[in-house]
Amino acid sequence: MTSLVDKARRYASKAHASIDQRRKYTNDPYIVHPEAVANIVGSVPHTEAMLAAAWLHDTVEDTPTTLSDITAHFGAEVAELVAMLTNVSLSCVGNRIERKNLDREHSAKASAAAKTIKLADLIDNLRSLVTHDPDFAKTYLVEKRLLLGVLKKATPPCGDRQKSSLTTACNACIIPRITFQVAGFKAPNRLIWREINPPPNRSLIALVLYKCSAAVRHCRAQKMRN
Repeated sequence: MTSLVDKARRYASKAHASIDQRRKYTNDPYIVHPEAVANIVGSVPHTEAMLAAAWLHDTVEDTPTTLSDITAHFGAEVAELVAMLTNVSLSCVGNRIERKNLDREHSAKASAAAKTIKLADLIDNLRSLVTHDPDFAKTYLVEKRLLLGVLKKATPPCGDRQKSSLTTACNACIIPRITFQVAGFKAPNRLIWREINPPPNRSLIALVLYKCSAAVRHCRAQKMRN
């Protein structure tokens, strides 16, 4: 871990701990979420600034930390990424749909690096929701389907060296399971999911979407046979 990334880890840990922020369902210290996001980002092509921003991505949104603080401690590049990852609907009045539309428009304008971190954030949140609140996970995925559409320019294509870690991230993200439930299909077992092998040189978002689409096609074919 580089000095910049380690500094971001320590800063984020202190910021979230200062308000005793915890994960909703497990009561774990909140920092376990930024850590998981940073680990996912670390499994695809990335920069030190991306890893630092992954650790810091919720500090401005959830703690007293400001973007000026991030700039002062980590520089403009990291602060710009954190700004792209911070919801803009926090100070807006409106219903949930209106707020989510604002945030999605904000994400659509983000850089590919920021979109990669946003996708990692979505993956870890889905893992938690599927485990602890599957009913809300369905609502969450319906909302995030539109967000996935604007995240298509996430990480650049990867070579064979990264393919294993990318596939591992996709296998772990549980997006398909909820997709099937929303579509009215019985979720395929983990073996079927793992056997869907995407073409090489795909980005993380492309791998996720490819596996989701292929698995849904499998379920449809299975349903027609039955």
